[in-house]
Amino acid sequence: MPGGGKAQQLSLMQNLATADAIPMKVTFGDGAGAIEYPYIEFRTVRKGEEEFEVASVPGSPVEISIVSSLAGGGGSVSFTKEFRGSSPAEMQKYLRACHAMSTSKKITLFELRREVPICFRNSKTETPNYLDKLTRFVDDAETVSRHYNVPLRFPEVLAQDDFATVAFLKELIQGVELSIPEITATTVRTADCPLLGPLCMEGRLSMYAPELPWQVQVFKAPFHTGPVEICIEKARVRNPEDCQEFLCKAAVGTSLEITVEAISKMRFKSTLPKR
Repeated sequence: MPGGGKAQQLSLMQNLATADAIPMKVTFGDGAGAIEYPYIEFRTVRKGEEEFEVASVPGSPVEISIVSSLAGGGGSVSFTKEFRGSSPAEMQKYLRACHAMSTSKKITLFELRREVPICFRNSKTETPNYLDKLTRFVDDAETVSRHYNVPLRFPEVLAQDDFATVAFLKELIQGVELSIPEITATTVRTADCPLLGPLCMEGRLSMYAPELPWQVQVFKAPFHTGPVEICIEKARVRNPEDCQEFLCKAAVGTSLEITVEAISKMRFKSTLPKR
């Protein structure tokens, strides 16, 4: 056990049993992969003749329970975190703590007032089969939340569409190709109108939209992507005669709704600055 010796650690556990509140630093795992929570407050929730239980106070970043013998005969620790209402960054840190714990089988609590550590080891720690998939999803959700500057909070139950939508929004950051036969957009006549001229014939189209052309929902709530670039390597305008007349006769500032038929795939890319 690190530092202090068994006598100091037994004293710490007995102090935990009688203190109204005691602040702790909690570290899951060890070495470079360790995950640390620098401050969690604990209180006694149960005390018997032979053992006692202390737990982190409500609102702590991780729910931790410690059951220990008053005679110093050992103890156990359990931990969990409420998924509902957590942000991706909060859940990401917790899942990394789970991975660190499953690898090292070690969790260390450091009593901040007396500077005494106590270490628990659990050789029976097992990683659930779903943990890797959930970790990838949470990592993607954290990337999406940070890039689009949207404060996501997880619901109690995830829908299957949530996994697909979060994955798509992450791909949109780097650019994603979609097979969409056509797209309708409104363009405004400028002095030179550089985008519409080539599209009277087949050609390459590049345009910007303030949002994706369709509504996106994450966790059953509307999600705003912000500006996106839309590129089509080979496209043509439907009713090119109307387009040509617009180019030749429309006054600057006049708008025209055009439908672009995509001969090749459309590529969508978020134009928000990377965070």
